[in-house]
Amino acid sequence: MSNETKHSPQTPEEVQHPFTHPPYAFPVHAVVKTPGGIAHMTSSGMTLRDYFAGQALLGIVGDPMRASMSSDCAAELAYGYADAMLKARVGT
Repeated sequence: MSNETKHSPQTPEEVQHPFTHPPYAFPVHAVVKTPGGIAHMTSSGMTLRDYFAGQALLGIVGDPMRASMSSDCAAELAYGYADAMLKARVGT
């Protein structure tokens, strides 16, 4: 039996509070045979919000029209897009 918890965003509350109810991108659960027996290792990976922001950031920094945008502004814009994508996932 695994200690891994599965999470899929289904409610607007989960979208509004991405730090307390984060869906994850690339979670990993591994079962490893060790000299002492079997070990279960779980890594949640990055949050889906961070993944979406990273994808949005690629488009933002690759846009020649935004070449003079500060990195702080680009990051803020990327997370704005990420929040919108999370919201769209639950249809609110």
